[in-house]
Parts: sequence; C-alpha cells; structure tokens
Amino acid sequence: MNDSNDVKYQKLVLTVNNAQAGQNISVAVTPFESGPAIAYSTGPNFDTYSGIVIALPAGGNLPLTSFQINPSQLTVLTQSGGGSGGALSFSVQVYLAAQADLKLFNLAVSTTGTGVQVEAAVGDQSNRPLAGTPTPFTWSPS
Repeated sequence: MNDSNDVKYQKLVLTVNNAQAGQNISVAVTPFESGPAIAYSTGPNFDTYSGIVIALPAGGNLPLTSFQINPSQLTVLTQSGGGSGGALSFSVQVYLAAQADLKLFNLAVSTTGTGVQVEAAVGDQSNRPLAGTPTPFTWSPS
C-alpha cells in the first residue's frame, strides 16, 4: 500500500457456527483479480475502534489452541477435546485495510473436518456464507 493517507478501513465480522474441537478454520482475503492490495488490520489508530474482538453468543470461554493473523490469512484452531464437547459458535471482528480505489475483494474459507459454517459481514453489508472458492465482496468504506 503506497501512501498511508490513501488507506481506508472496513469492519469485518466473521461468524463461525458448528465448529468442532480440534478444527482449524482459516479465512483468506485477496484482491479481486489483479486489483489493489487488501489486508487484515486492527483498524485505524483511534480510540473509537475496537481492534480485534473474539466473542461467543452466550458469553463464556472459547477453547482455542491458537489465533493467528497476518495480512492475508486469519486462522483459528480450536482446542482438541476443549469446552463442553459440543459444537462451538463464535464471532471474530477485525478490520480490512485497502486503498480507497479498491472495488472488489475475495474471502475464502478452508477448514479441517466437516460441518463448520462461516459467514462474513463487511461494513454494513449482510452476512454472506463463505466457501472454499473465493467469494467476491464490495469494498465500500464510509
């Protein structure tokens, strides 16, 4: 990304349902075709932004072995045999950073095991299901 003054941010909320113990869930962000760069971020440097938030719908503890994030990949590994032994549901809020002239970008999920469902809400857009193939999203920072 060229000039930090041209960088815009958008909130991304990933909602994960039916995750199992010991499951690896990764969400990749990439530019659409050969568009401008896009990356995961903690958001702008202002007190009004929350950075990265991991939450459970009913509160409590989320049994994670690891949480890793780099510019193009967010990965969560649930603890083997962790929690109550049932399906896990949680959300991860992060920010995306890109040049203002970006029009479209892709999100794609990869998981170990079966049954996990991941949805993404970008900015004020509604939740959309993610799959292993890239799903295009509109970049529209406010």
